[in-house]
Amino acid sequence: MSKLDIRTFSIHFGLLWSFCIVTIGALATKYNWANKMVETISSVYIGFRSTPTGVLIGGLWGFLDGVIGGIIIAWLFNKFSG
Repeated sequence: MSKLDIRTFSIHFGLLWSFCIVTIGALATKYNWANKMVETISSVYIGFRSTPTGVLIGGLWGFLDGVIGGIIIAWLFNKFSG
C-alpha cells in the first residue's frame, strides 16, 4: 500500500473543506437556508456570517482548519498503513 503525500493531501483537504463552508455560507446568504448551521459553525470560525464578507472569512478559516485536519489524517494514515 502506498503512502499519502502529506502536503498534497492536506492542501486538497483544505480546499474541499473551504468549498463546503463557502457553499453553506452562500446558501444561507442567498436563499436564507442553513442559518442554524452557519450559527453553529460561526461559534468556532470567528467572523463567519451569512454575509459576503463573512462567507469569505469562513472560507479562509475552513481552508486553515482543513489543512490542519488533512495533515493529521494523512500522517495517521501513513503511520498505520505500513
